[in-house]
Amino acid sequence: MFRGLLLGLLVLPGQSRAQTINASDAMANHATDASTALTGSAIPAGPELYVGRKSYYANPNSNHLLHDVVPFQLPDLGSGTFTDVRVAFRAQGEGTWNIPINLWAIPGSRASNTTQGGDVRSATLNHTQFGNLIMRGFFHRETTRDAYASTPVQGAESARLGAWLNAAYQDGANHGRFVFMRLSPQALTPDEAGPDEQDSGFAVGAKGFVNAQWRPYLSYTFVEALAGAPVIHGFSASNDEIGETGTVTLTWSVTGASSVEIWPELGAVTASGSAAITPGITTTYTLYANNASGERVATAGVTVVPPAPAEVTGELYDGGFRTAPATGAVVGGLDASGDPRIDVGRRAGGTDVDHLVIPFRLPALGQGIFQNVKLRVDLTAGDGVTPGIDINLFGIPEARTLPVPLATDVSQGGQDHRSRGSLIETAWIGNSTPQGPLSTQPNSAGAAALSAWFTDAYDNGANAGEYVFLRLSPASLAPAQGTGVRIGAANGSAESRPLLTYDFVENGLLPPAIDSFTATPSSISNGWSATLAWSVIGDETTVSIDQGIGTVSAGGTATVSPSTSTTYTITAQNASGTRTRTVTVGAGPFRYFRFVPVAVRAGTTLQISEFQLMKNGTRLSGATATNPGGNFPGNEGPDKANDNLTHTKWLNFNRQPLVLDFGAPTVVDGYRFATANDAEIRDPVSWRVEGSHDGSYWRVLDERANFATPVQRATFVGSLPLPFVGDLSGNPAAPGIDHFTASSGSLIAGEQATLSWSVNGAAGATISPGIGPVAASGSLVVAPATTTTYSIAAGNSSGSATRSLRIVVRKAYRWYRFVPLKTRVVTADAVALAEFGMLEDGVPIPGASASNPGGANPPFNLAGNATDDDFFSQWSDTNKKPLVLDFGSPVLANGYRFAIGDWNPRDPVSWRVEGSPDGAAWAVLDQKTDFATPTDGEQFVDPFVLPEPAETSAPGVAPRVLFFTLTPGRSEASLVWESRAGAIYSIETSATLASPSWSVVETGVPSGGAITSRTFQRGTELRQFFRVREHP
Repeated sequence: MFRGLLLGLLVLPGQSRAQTINASDAMANHATDASTALTGSAIPAGPELYVGRKSYYANPNSNHLLHDVVPFQLPDLGSGTFTDVRVAFRAQGEGTWNIPINLWAIPGSRASNTTQGGDVRSATLNHTQFGNLIMRGFFHRETTRDAYASTPVQGAESARLGAWLNAAYQDGANHGRFVFMRLSPQALTPDEAGPDEQDSGFAVGAKGFVNAQWRPYLSYTFVEALAGAPVIHGFSASNDEIGETGTVTLTWSVTGASSVEIWPELGAVTASGSAAITPGITTTYTLYANNASGERVATAGVTVVPPAPAEVTGELYDGGFRTAPATGAVVGGLDASGDPRIDVGRRAGGTDVDHLVIPFRLPALGQGIFQNVKLRVDLTAGDGVTPGIDINLFGIPEARTLPVPLATDVSQGGQDHRSRGSLIETAWIGNSTPQGPLSTQPNSAGAAALSAWFTDAYDNGANAGEYVFLRLSPASLAPAQGTGVRIGAANGSAESRPLLTYDFVENGLLPPAIDSFTATPSSISNGWSATLAWSVIGDETTVSIDQGIGTVSAGGTATVSPSTSTTYTITAQNASGTRTRTVTVGAGPFRYFRFVPVAVRAGTTLQISEFQLMKNGTRLSGATATNPGGNFPGNEGPDKANDNLTHTKWLNFNRQPLVLDFGAPTVVDGYRFATANDAEIRDPVSWRVEGSHDGSYWRVLDERANFATPVQRATFVGSLPLPFVGDLSGNPAAPGIDHFTASSGSLIAGEQATLSWSVNGAAGATISPGIGPVAASGSLVVAPATTTTYSIAAGNSSGSATRSLRIVVRKAYRWYRFVPLKTRVVTADAVALAEFGMLEDGVPIPGASASNPGGANPPFNLAGNATDDDFFSQWSDTNKKPLVLDFGSPVLANGYRFAIGDWNPRDPVSWRVEGSPDGAAWAVLDQKTDFATPTDGEQFVDPFVLPEPAETSAPGVAPRVLFFTLTPGRSEASLVWESRAGAIYSIETSATLASPSWSVVETGVPSGGAITSRTFQRGTELRQFFRVREHP
């Protein structure tokens, strides 16, 4: 105040003039592409220019951003200073989305008014970095169209414009030259600006418009310098924008002054210098240079950017998706994007269901957490929708680099809009919620869930600048037509667009994270158990699991045995938040069943007329049949497979599963299917039948391979049994084998393997051969001498279960020999080969020496020729004796190859390959009889693979029955017994052990390996005895 009064008394200022500079007609557009590089040449201005992204409807090359570069000619005003500088551009009516547009000034001046690509970017700086930033958000979402927008008369923007203009003018030395300003999108890439289906930006009045004054213009006050007044060569700030605690350096240079002052803050300074200051708020600094002739003034503006506002608004990409009411599948793509209001619900007469997905950009606030996050939207009634349904709020867990909603934000995999994402609040919009603004309530469960979702998405700052998505969806799969709400979208007014507000706590205690929470297995039968396993990360965290488990450690396991399907929730909590996760253990009878075709007689197309699930021999009705992913004609869909009619059929071109949903757990003990009316090549011959509690995790109940499906048309394959998995009364199920594995399925004689197993629903199990009773879970080491099939069996009062695995044991031999049995011409004078060698996994085994004991070799046809890698030499033997390879030490081979010579009559067509540990005792490894040996000589025949060694079986002994069970309905019986590979068995029954004769229940039962099981219909006698007989 004192300085202003004093100078006002002592200094006589020069004359001031207010004037305007209209933009030159040479204004033009320049474009940048998705990589921010310049593309194409300048586009001269017409009546208007466009800044932003034009849609592909208007511009075939829509994948670029347009920038407006506008020249202004410097006037001839003599020596002096520009002050109160403003610039104005008129936003025309054209445009769909208002996006932020920044205003830049290009340093310096040029003699020509021609714009250049270098006005948009440099070699190292893109359009968001290059030039002097005059005003961020010059055009913005609230910009009024068909009206001028201008920089403020006073303030930092005016100071920056004045400094730029004065520097370019050079005290009149550059009059008549041109200076350039630029309007550029704040977005870096076209996709950040908006979708290519719609214009995103502003049309700007240019030359030759209806009103010529609608072109851009600069206005200013010019203060003439008095003769002899000081000269200000420069006054600038090192940064145009800084944070609240940021520092900026002012630099100045003045000559001819008796005093120089900078206000505010610095006061009197030297004629040239620099100073670092921390303004704290947006400030315009003014330099006053004085001498006896007068005063010169210059300004420099610094904008202090406050911390990111504690709110984020919905991005312009928000839009709707539609789903089919029957399935919840998304129909079509992003819809209504860019509309000011978007429906959620189901319109009157509408086929599909509407959903709204809103993107928000995560702020960059450093490390920390969000609290008290609230969502505000604006509700109205829409055309064809009125309130009357509940609408749920979901957060999509994933953060993404682009703000474009995806169909997977609504449904994904087995999740439709009722479960996809993190449920923030159920019925956030209720059927009687009034129109107008609606917000999540402070300190509510919804606000806590919203805060947790936002904090998790932010990931302690790792995802700053990325986009997260909220979704509003009807609570039901198929709401009534004509119900719902209309919600203000991001392209609407400021009062109606979606808004998130929050509190941010820097370096706050992070909420706990549930790293994992699983159930193994996730589907069990009555009487079985599952293991819950979890891992929680976080400081000062308590962890608990419901369903009676209670407080647990941060990591661990627990065994559960629910009798019905049960959901377990783990809760991790500390002072910064609560996290939960759930797993469901399906138990008891299944709700869902599916028929999974594996193979048909020929081709890929499948058809059947019926697939029926049974109980006590009676078809179970009431199931809904679907064919997820299937390709079928409209009149031969999955419903025809369960309509109890054999003259209709289900036809499937891509062999996807048939799913039956009973709507509730259902006890099933068998199934049957019927062939269709024609085309027997489409009959299934291999398949699985599976059950599921939730339609997601499936358990194999029955599996058939190369089944003898009847060729008769419209004929049922009579009832095939399914294991008893429990009933609705909680009766225990037959056991299940969770796993039975070997650490290796192939050994060299003398090596060991580890068997591991786990049985559910039984106290123990039996492993054969040679092991016997074992605990329900465990492992042991075996060293089979020969190839062996190990089987595990477990049983209880409701049934039994078996599973087998095979360990192939190969022997390593030092000697291998090729034994010729027959040549192509039986009377040929010799057998001959150009090459012979053993292979391991297709690779030749080197190092063998060859001999031909007892052979008679013509000159130059010695045994060594068979291993010399030369097709043009050969071994031949007129005595047709074996060719022996000696490797010097045992080697493991699983194949061999040979090359024939140049005389076909001597080619072998029948032979044996044998191995020996000592050169005396030989084991047959492979034998070929009348093989079609190629006639092309001097090249290798395709390699041969040695067959897996056959299993050996102990001499026959009386079979030992391991388990005998009756199904709960007592109509079927099951026997499990130890058996020998390759043996044949029969099952016999008698009413009394004293009976002199037994009747046959089933004969010709092939061995299942070390253990065999059979389920059969028992008789009606009250008392029966059963036995198993092995047949020689």
